[in-house]
Amino acid sequence: MKIVPLVTWMNNSDSLIIKDVPVTSTVIIMKDALIMVDTGMVGNPWLEEDLSNMGYYPSDFDLVINTHLHPDHLGGNQIFTNAAIILSQKEWEYQTSLETALQKTDDPTRLLLSRGKKLDDSTETLARDLKSLAEKYPLRKIAGDIKQIRFIEDHPALPPGLSLMPAPGHSIDSQVVILEGSNKRAIITGDALYHRSMWKKDYLPNLHYDAELFNENAERLAAFKGIIIPGHDHAYDSRSEQYIVTDVIEI
Repeated sequence: MKIVPLVTWMNNSDSLIIKDVPVTSTVIIMKDALIMVDTGMVGNPWLEEDLSNMGYYPSDFDLVINTHLHPDHLGGNQIFTNAAIILSQKEWEYQTSLETALQKTDDPTRLLLSRGKKLDDSTETLARDLKSLAEKYPLRKIAGDIKQIRFIEDHPALPPGLSLMPAPGHSIDSQVVILEGSNKRAIITGDALYHRSMWKKDYLPNLHYDAELFNENAERLAAFKGIIIPGHDHAYDSRSEQYIVTDVIEI
């Protein structure tokens, strides 16, 4: 099994949440399956260019897995026209409900407070940004063709050596992809562990569904022995805490 983490940026966005923030997508190359975990932000040209440099087209992929349903992690789903798309129905229902409420409200700050967000002095800017993202990139529009979607709750078949584990906190049902190779193990965490070290002092509490639960799961994931691919950082080996410098990781 081979893993290729791809880190892309959105430089042309006016959203403070996603502008110039690295987002990690991961290609998994198996004997009988080509898989993408998370697909970056809508309209990001770098992902297709990176795949082309590897010799792949989005249409080559058999499976797309979304660790969670924020737009910076599933915005590229639509280009994977031949893939089954695996995501959480619990996430789908929560995110579409929140987006609908944000689209309708004239006071997004009050809405977020009513939903239990722990907000601070940056609340108003954050709330406006989330409302804008909900209006520009609604989940039903960017997640891909509904005919391609398979809900985790329906237990879709996964290739041998690949499994999913819930790690909620950043979102209501964040999923971690676990890979069991011949010689090594790896996890792809999405934003359940968004960075190698930044989670230790959480800079994103206002963006989490449940900040306390996020911290509990992030600490648990950081203790994993093997290769860790975070949602907004490069792959690293947790045993040495060093970034992996090779483009292709064999496990």
